[in-house]
Formats: sequence, structure tokens, C-alpha cells
Amino acid sequence: MKSQRKKKYFEGLKAIYKRFSGYKDIEGYEYTIYPVLEAKDALRIIGLC
Repeated sequence: MKSQRKKKYFEGLKAIYKRFSGYKDIEGYEYTIYPVLEAKDALRIIGLC
């Protein structure tokens, strides 16, 4: 069960990277991937919690 979660987590990170890596050719565009395990963690990163 635990390894299945890790696999899904890793696959999700790869999908996010693949989607945003197309923007790397735009001058001045930057992004950072912050992996979070819960929505409340994501809300804290963007200042909503």
C-alpha cells in the first residue's frame, strides 16, 4: 500500500513537471514545484491559510 502511494506521488510530480516544462522557453518565466501531501499544506504556500 505504501509503495503504491509513493508511485502515485512520483507519477503526479512527473505529470506536473511535464506540463510546466513547456514554459521554460519563455524568457523570464520561472516555476517551482512544491510537493505537498494535503490541501492545507498547499493553501499555506499560497498564503490562504
